[in-house]
Amino acid sequence: MLAEVESGTVEDLNALLLKEQVELLLAQCAHSEDDRRLHCKEAFAAAKRIERHAAPYRSRDKSGHVRFDAHSYDGMVMELSAG
Repeated sequence: MLAEVESGTVEDLNALLLKEQVELLLAQCAHSEDDRRLHCKEAFAAAKRIERHAAPYRSRDKSGHVRFDAHSYDGMVMELSAG
């Protein structure tokens, strides 16, 4: 699945999903708080790009429901969006 980004290039949904998961794992294994925050920030950025992707994987339907909510596990990504 591909989506057009602002630069006019196309992103692969699977690559975005992989990026998010890798960054979450790196955040879990980080040795410092700064590293953990950096990886969480990268995971959150990937999650937002996935949400904006043309494929309906995390797009909201008319009722506001999301088919898969990445923020429901562990809260690592969610804490960045809150603060």
